[in-house]
Amino acid sequence: MTGEEVSGVELAVLENELVGDVTANSVEMTQSGAQTVRAQEVRLHQSGTQSIEAEKVTIRQGGAQYIQGGEVNLSQGGALAVRGETIALERSGALIISGQEVEVNRGGAGVLVAGKIKADEVRSIFIASGPIEGSVTTMMDQKSALALGAALGASLAFIYALRSIFTRRD
Repeated sequence: MTGEEVSGVELAVLENELVGDVTANSVEMTQSGAQTVRAQEVRLHQSGTQSIEAEKVTIRQGGAQYIQGGEVNLSQGGALAVRGETIALERSGALIISGQEVEVNRGGAGVLVAGKIKADEVRSIFIASGPIEGSVTTMMDQKSALALGAALGASLAFIYALRSIFTRRD
């Protein structure tokens, strides 16, 4: 079933297949690939997709470009962007994570935005969050981003002022 669409089924079970769009109540993929997956529940094992929209998403040793879900669990996998109410990453990473409650164990994120974070050995470039519980190493938090923005703004204003002084035409 290479490149075909799967839709209108209660349970879509894909094993060693490449498909286009998948729409079902529940989707289980093993060593498979799909472009778009839409379902109430999605389970991937050693599989990948371009995008997933589901109420519950579980990925083990797989990945997706974009994940939108209510509850997202990612174990030994990766994603470009993850958005959900409750997000849990175990030995996984994502470029952008946005959720109400985020738990990350031994993982990483480029940008992590959350209402609450529970972390264990997490590395991130930027974090904007409410309470953080656990160990997080970040290059930039909200305060340092504000300070950097103010410094860059002041520097640009100074350069603009110098430029206007030296390029005055009388």
